[in-house]
Amino acid sequence: MKKMVKRKIMLLSIVGYCILAMYGNKAFAVEANGGQSVVSQIEAKLIKKRYAGETLKAADFNIKVTKEDGTVLINPNGWCAQPLELVEGENTIVITYEGASTGIKINAEIKPAKAVEPVQNNTKVKPVVSVNPEAFAVSGTAVLAETDDMGQEYLDKIIFLGDSRTYSYKAYGVLSGGKKTKQVWTPKNGTMTLSSQGYVKIYYPDTKTEMSIREAVELKKPEYMVIGLGTNGVSYMDEEDFRNEFFSLINDIKEISPDTKIMINSIFPIANYYKRLDLINNEKIAECNRWLAKIAEEAGVKYLNTAEVLVDEKGWLDIGYDNGGGATHLNKEGDEIVMRYIRTHGYQE
Repeated sequence: MKKMVKRKIMLLSIVGYCILAMYGNKAFAVEANGGQSVVSQIEAKLIKKRYAGETLKAADFNIKVTKEDGTVLINPNGWCAQPLELVEGENTIVITYEGASTGIKINAEIKPAKAVEPVQNNTKVKPVVSVNPEAFAVSGTAVLAETDDMGQEYLDKIIFLGDSRTYSYKAYGVLSGGKKTKQVWTPKNGTMTLSSQGYVKIYYPDTKTEMSIREAVELKKPEYMVIGLGTNGVSYMDEEDFRNEFFSLINDIKEISPDTKIMINSIFPIANYYKRLDLINNEKIAECNRWLAKIAEEAGVKYLNTAEVLVDEKGWLDIGYDNGGGATHLNKEGDEIVMRYIRTHGYQE
């Protein structure tokens, strides 16, 4: 792990393809997966209004990188921004990626008195030693109850849209078609954040081309869809951010393909040897899963509480399902457990 800025920056490497961004007083960074192509241009835009005294988040930016070979990357792994705390008046934010940089100017106003929020408290969060396994027992009318095994035919009808946890289903070949399955929708690199759902390009296996999620839904009109997003957001997004992104995605899918039956998948737990429990821990994950179940209920979709079969008796990810490092990524056995759970918690109106 290397430093990208001097103060309160630490790049976080997660096993698999997910990104988790940590931000402190002055800047944040997201670790890159590598790459040798030279950057020719960086374009940056702030997509969410922030006020003086507030701290910018990764989800507030839209980053476009053009390389010398013509390759265009949208919000690639590895970019960083500084400073993050906005002061009243003009602020210059410097965006860097693989040695190239650009600057954007933000005019931060004082937030109206009635809407003033306290300045972010930078006190370090103490690592959570453990969490009661019951914390993952989510309730609500959207939560899918246990059913008879719906069978392979049911599973074959589902499109899985999501982040690196979803890409894992393809990598381990746990769906029909194995590693060439057409049921997994992720970007080519397997990396996708909840905050990028509105503009990210996924690999659409039916045509072997890249397109937006909305374009893929228009072409496929899936009978069932499981959305597995939010893992990255645990570290930097609040409930309002989760709600805004999920409602945007779900409402658009419903408008484009009204007959598609949508299920939100839970965020998986972490193991007790994960090294950054101050950044992401099962207490936070359990809270986010409660948000997801509530969002599913309000949006008129369903919630798959897969996390409940992945935790051990002490509330950690069962080490028998861990892909290594203790993060939320599962090994093949873990993915197969998830598939069995989905088959035995079938969609019901």
